[in-house]
Amino acid sequence: MRIILLLVLAGFLAVTGLICLITGIVLLTRDTPCDESAPRSDSDRCSYSDEAVRSGLDTFLQKVQASYYRLHPNKIAYKPGVSPSEIREKYRSYDPSPNNIKLITDEAWALLDEVNKIEFEGHKLKPRERKSLAQVKHYLQHVLEPRMM
Repeated sequence: MRIILLLVLAGFLAVTGLICLITGIVLLTRDTPCDESAPRSDSDRCSYSDEAVRSGLDTFLQKVQASYYRLHPNKIAYKPGVSPSEIREKYRSYDPSPNNIKLITDEAWALLDEVNKIEFEGHKLKPRERKSLAQVKHYLQHVLEPRMM
């Protein structure tokens, strides 16, 4: 009697585990749009929201990226879409001089002031845009040294 009960329990757990495994695989491989609340065509499903374009978030994020790779030429190889010729042209080794550190810090604080002046309606941004905005603000606030008040 005990053996039958254990076999039934083991069978139930095996079937339940298999169902969970199949469900997990299906959910992980399912192709979903970037913003599920507003499905769009494949060509623009991951484009910026209207609020991001209106407020200039799209151009600001590109400006921060360009500034980062201009001020950190030793990391140019990690820039998305960079060509080998651009890497050879722009690469410079890391410069730890005080003047360079001050230049990087000053530009980061200027960009932070700029993003803080932009008026956003946060609830209209897509989740990935809110995340990008938070990451950029965090990066700009914590570049090398705190601002002297």
